[in-house]
Amino acid sequence: MPHAGIDSALERAYKDRDHLTDAERRRIIAMYTSSGPHRDRTKSAAMYSEMARIGVTPAPSLVNEGEMYRTWRAYAAAESLNRAALRYDSVNAVALLNIVQLQLDRGHADSATATVA
Repeated sequence: MPHAGIDSALERAYKDRDHLTDAERRRIIAMYTSSGPHRDRTKSAAMYSEMARIGVTPAPSLVNEGEMYRTWRAYAAAESLNRAALRYDSVNAVALLNIVQLQLDRGHADSATATVA
């Protein structure tokens, strides 16, 4: 879907968020503020953190919050959040691959190798 179509869909979902369940509403707010046309990554990270804290899809929420930290180049914090996601879901491939990539980005090839071993 073209970027304009995604923005339009996020705008509509955000506008109608009050008609959703609490969990769905939180997901829409987090998505809207992380990649929507009115991006506010600080607000998005806070929403993902809140979702994880209250148990709304904790592993994906932590991975997504980690992604916000990665964009700020806070690699250690991003890795920590992905490790926390693995504690919720030990087979979360996205979290595992994110950890490896973050380790490689910081020049820690030995740590990356040990992570996948």
